[in-house]
Amino acid sequence: LRAINKGLEIDDDSAALLNVLAVYYATDGENDLAEKQYKKAMRSEPEYTASYLNYGVFLYRQKRFEEACNMLARATEDVMYAKRDDAFLNYGICLKQIGKMKEAEEAFRRSYVNDARNPRVVLELAELKFDTGNFDESYQIYNRFLSMSKQNAKSLWLGIRLMHIRGEEDKLASYALFLKNQYPGSVEYQEYMKWSESR
Repeated sequence: LRAINKGLEIDDDSAALLNVLAVYYATDGENDLAEKQYKKAMRSEPEYTASYLNYGVFLYRQKRFEEACNMLARATEDVMYAKRDDAFLNYGICLKQIGKMKEAEEAFRRSYVNDARNPRVVLELAELKFDTGNFDESYQIYNRFLSMSKQNAKSLWLGIRLMHIRGEEDKLASYALFLKNQYPGSVEYQEYMKWSESR
């Protein structure tokens, strides 16, 4: 914080520093201060794309989904942005949250085009296909994810539901045990427990 403030003494309109300050405040739970700095960063340098991406993620965490999607859409427009794949990934997650599945799939596709090695994008695509009832496609994409990355709570929960659809009860039980042992405090484990009890 001292270093950021020192920099701002030299250039109090630096979008890069204001953006970093906003991220610092957000991490510290100072949401009002964070929002103020994000807005200041965007006013001082409207072309500084990182502000739109970080502010969009911030708004998403505040459950202000429409506003978040608007900011993330802005971040995807910069064709020279080094983290454009991240912008498309987060935009897709946001679109999915507000039920715009076709647009979300396109955003995930664009993220994948920008970085085909990112397992997060592949997992999001697999989940989107599952949510829209395309179970065979979801299973194929899910297997692509497994070839790229270790399992996490999100992938295990998707795997459980896919194995249920496919009637692969042994794999389902294995994934469920892994989820219970490795991620007992996760949202996904709570969802699995509710799902399991209603079966």
